[in-house]
This record gives sequence, structure tokens and C-alpha cells, in this order.
Amino acid sequence: MTAHELWARYRSYLQVRTGIGITLDISRMNFQDPLLDTLEAPMHEAIKTMQALEAGTIANPDEGRMVGHYWLRARTGALP
Repeated sequence: MTAHELWARYRSYLQVRTGIGITLDISRMNFQDPLLDTLEAPMHEAIKTMQALEAGTIANPDEGRMVGHYWLRARTGALP
């Protein structure tokens, strides 16, 4: 890639999220541009699933419990 193409790719893929203090640069990762289009739907589904887990959905129906760390579980008053 030329320097101009690298600069254009950098500007295209740089993500700055000042609200949470994160800057992510994936411009030098080895992927073709269409890859992100194919990943869009699965990523939206993954985010939706994570939000449901964080809201307390039952993720392990065999055991009838939520998953995650202590903030996802209902406190019983006693520590395990």
C-alpha cells in the first residue's frame, strides 16, 4: 500500500470514543474491507445478547441461573 492509501485506511478505521477513553486503530490489521460488512449482523447480535445478560436474563436454563460475576446475580445476603 502506498502512504496515501495507508493514511486513507487509517482515517477510515480509526475509532475514538472519548466518553469511555478508548482509541482503537485497526487500520494495519490484515483484513479486506468487505469483511466488516459480513461481520455487522453477528456483532449486533452479540451486543444484543451481552445486553440481555447484563440485564439479568437466564443464560443457563439447566441450572436456572444467570452468568457473570457478582453484579449479575441476586444477592442472598451471605457471601459464598
